[in-house]
Amino acid sequence: MSADRSPAAATEPVHLIHIGWAKAGSSFLQNWFQTHPQIAFSHGGIAGCAGIFDLARQASVPETIKCRVTSAEALSTPFPLAGITNIDVHALADHDVRAAQARGCRSLRLLFPAARILIVTRGPRSVLLSAFSQYVRTGGDRPFAGFLDLVAKARHWWDYDHVIHLYEEAFGAANVLVLPYECLRDDPEGFCRRIEGPLGLGPGPVPRAVLNRSIGEASLAWYPRFTRLLGRLPRDGIVRRLYWRAIVGDRLAGFAALLRHVRPLEGIDPADIPPDLLRVLIRQCESLRARPSHAPYLREYGLAEVGADAGADADGA
Repeated sequence: MSADRSPAAATEPVHLIHIGWAKAGSSFLQNWFQTHPQIAFSHGGIAGCAGIFDLARQASVPETIKCRVTSAEALSTPFPLAGITNIDVHALADHDVRAAQARGCRSLRLLFPAARILIVTRGPRSVLLSAFSQYVRTGGDRPFAGFLDLVAKARHWWDYDHVIHLYEEAFGAANVLVLPYECLRDDPEGFCRRIEGPLGLGPGPVPRAVLNRSIGEASLAWYPRFTRLLGRLPRDGIVRRLYWRAIVGDRLAGFAALLRHVRPLEGIDPADIPPDLLRVLIRQCESLRARPSHAPYLREYGLAEVGADAGADADGA
């Protein structure tokens, strides 16, 4: 990202907008933003403010921070019920996410024309496995194969190339930082330093805990069955409410493991992802091939296995 700003603005805090993706380290990053001494960040807020009165309170004292952060993974894939739990994810397959992405980008450009943008990507196989875990723990009732059918309809939700192009056109390529989740996974401190450097920040403490960890195979196999079984109960009933809380926290993992021991179910395997779907997702990562930050991880994006024209026969346009 470029530091090409006017001298008058050079001493003002930088505004960083982290737009996601889901299951690409957002919880880790938001925890890091929250604890960094030179960053102002508020969960669910904008530019380090929880609301307009928070902005007034902060303006009443001299500025001491160097960066204001807005972070929401839903900005990369805007949808009508963003931020609401227990939504009907099956309806999202028919959502025109590309049009929503364009509108979201235009809105951010209009509101914050001098902002810097952070986009974090994750390899197709890995992100689908993690997304399935999130789908299950938020009330998804389909097995992995059924979940992949939804992904095939909503394949543009992981079109990294499209979103990167949108934001580089709107904010300038030099002001858009694209990093691989795999770097965060392997070297959290190095990942954070790659963000601090372009923003002119000193090193801050790096969280060690893994947040929003994917649930285990037994839970992945049995939770959809539990959800289908409870589907006939009133949605706002006490049993359903207790169940949602239990699966979100994976509190039924022991019971699921016991059931799996009594009645073994097939585990989740990346090999179960249909090749045609994988080709479409890989094609939507093609621009990452030329990014030095992604060079060590091309195989995880399928880009070390295929040529530049991979998936040309797939309906990924």
